Amino acid sequence: MEIDGQPLWVAPSIYVDSKEQGIISLGHRCVLSEHVMLLTHDFSLDRYSEKMGIAPSDMEYETKGKIRIGDYAFIGIRSIIMPGVTIGDGAIVGAGSVVTKSVGDGMVVAGNPARELGTVESAWERNQAQWQLKRRRP
Repeated sequence: MEIDGQPLWVAPSIYVDSKEQGIISLGHRCVLSEHVMLLTHDFSLDRYSEKMGIAPSDMEYETKGKIRIGDYAFIGIRSIIMPGVTIGDGAIVGAGSVVTKSVGDGMVVAGNPARELGTVESAWERNQAQWQLKRRRP
């Protein structure tokens, strides 16, 4: 994993499916909540290729892709980030989302599959009155 800055919080329960150096990049002040999964590999079509005789049984097909979590991005609890996805700077991924496509800077996404709900700025404008300012937890 590459750390590009100083993440604010990376929960101890995150799951990373790769030990390959540099395939995951975490930005400055980003947050990865509890039970987030970062999936950098996919072997799903390998079963088809073997069944159809496309690949010998001692070989396997895989695809892999780098994951980048941008500066100040927030990944909600139990979200899954798929191979090749970039979460843009300041973006928010809602709890339980399955992110199959890259998320632009400052965007909010949620769902399975995740879809755009709007910008972080518009979410702040709609919801800011519900939030209370307090000292950050240690």
